[in-house]
Amino acid sequence: MKDKLGQIFLGLSICILIGVIVWLVYPSPYRACHLILTGMGRGRLYPYVAKFKPYKGKTMGGFALMNSVVKEQIASFTEVNEPYCFLSLGAELSGTAEAFLTKGEAITKAFNSMKLDAMLVGNIDFSFGKERLEELSKSCKFKYLSSNILDEKTNLVPKYFTDELIIEADNDLKIGILGLTPPDTPNLATKDSVAGLKFLKASDILKRKIDSLKTKGADIVALLTQYHKEYITAEEWLTIASASPDICILLDSDIDAPIPFVKDGVIVYTISSYNQTKEIDILNLEITKARPVEIVGLSSKRIAVNLAEYPEDPEIASILDKSTANMRAFRDKIIGKFAKDYAKSYYYECPFGDYITDVMIKETGADIAMQNSGSIQSNVSEGQFTNGDLFRIMPFANKVVTMDLKGSDIMELLTISASRKRGILQVSGLEYSYSYKSKNNYQLKYVKINNQDIISDKKYKVVTNSFLAEGGDNYTPFTRGENVEFGRSQRDLVREAIASQSMISPIELQTYNRIIVEE
Repeated sequence: MKDKLGQIFLGLSICILIGVIVWLVYPSPYRACHLILTGMGRGRLYPYVAKFKPYKGKTMGGFALMNSVVKEQIASFTEVNEPYCFLSLGAELSGTAEAFLTKGEAITKAFNSMKLDAMLVGNIDFSFGKERLEELSKSCKFKYLSSNILDEKTNLVPKYFTDELIIEADNDLKIGILGLTPPDTPNLATKDSVAGLKFLKASDILKRKIDSLKTKGADIVALLTQYHKEYITAEEWLTIASASPDICILLDSDIDAPIPFVKDGVIVYTISSYNQTKEIDILNLEITKARPVEIVGLSSKRIAVNLAEYPEDPEIASILDKSTANMRAFRDKIIGKFAKDYAKSYYYECPFGDYITDVMIKETGADIAMQNSGSIQSNVSEGQFTNGDLFRIMPFANKVVTMDLKGSDIMELLTISASRKRGILQVSGLEYSYSYKSKNNYQLKYVKINNQDIISDKKYKVVTNSFLAEGGDNYTPFTRGENVEFGRSQRDLVREAIASQSMISPIELQTYNRIIVEE
């Protein structure tokens, strides 16, 4: 029996030895490459308690914590000499008091230290205007990436943007990066912030740019976009697929971590549109060593940026503290108190939407008020409410605007709202009902203003915010308004209302069935 076991052991040893010799003499023809991905941070410089699954109740995110995750991943790649690049899908520079009051400077400094390679420029990144982007670009060690923005006068790429990027990674690998800023950005940002720029469609530039990168020696071409996996149209996808990037990065709204897949010959991976620094995504590629480089294998992981699992990086923490030192007293000033938690809603009536619109009517005496759901960026938490909380919920510098609009224009606005293409309109002074079955199957059912049927040719006094007044979020009927008057800061108005009401007791919000949805 012992002799038999010895023979088996000897046979296994010989097999292992042969395997090692074969591996040494005939090494694998493949190697690994990695894309480290973030984006949709929305100015979240510091950790915060997450409100929704799968991280509800956990302290997540922030740049110092995020960098600990990134550094760990980079160390694992460099240890085995595997090339990588670090990219952001944008929507980084605005969304919190710290981001707003430093006009993106704190985030730029943090990304510099984190050795980000490139950041796609999206509509939120224009919050402080193109001039501010140009200023920030002068101190950027990473690239502001957009392949489809041109200066209207010169018809050239603005000098503060990079339209084609080749990252020369380790092991002589060249990774080409393109960025597709949403072509409808002029409708998603204020007019002043993008004045003088034109945003090309993907069909105008994408194939040419990809061919250009490959001619310049790019082994792999990755396209960063803010298209959403669920909402990208067949035509938009066909444009991308026919241009043949190797990889296309999209957005998702899924709780579960994504799995990379191949569609029409293009590798597709998604990051969360609700990321807010809570996650770092890694797309792992297995590629051939020989040229032309071929991608032969895929895997991925989504890493939770959880304070219970990672320490904050002290270098980034110090950068953030120095960048925000002058505004922390203002940020932390208590302005009021709320009785409970109140959630935002993009497609349904929400308590803070009712509150904002009620405050605007009280200020102006308008018949009705309208506010886009996308302007309400976060939830209200129970307890003390600070300036920082207000900026987090209302990060955009909107003014109050009044105008006269015909009933027919209001009906058209509410029909656009019912389409849910850019979220619904929160309202006061009116009620409306709509049915929604799909993006192609929706209908405005009824509208009442102050309990009366709306009259098509009657003019009503409407109050809204300056973004909508310019036709933002594709609500173009607002641009037909007459007797338009711009008032003061909407955020200041809401701050004063919260402070005044909180002197009596904690504020209790509610909804009033102003918006009825049939699904």
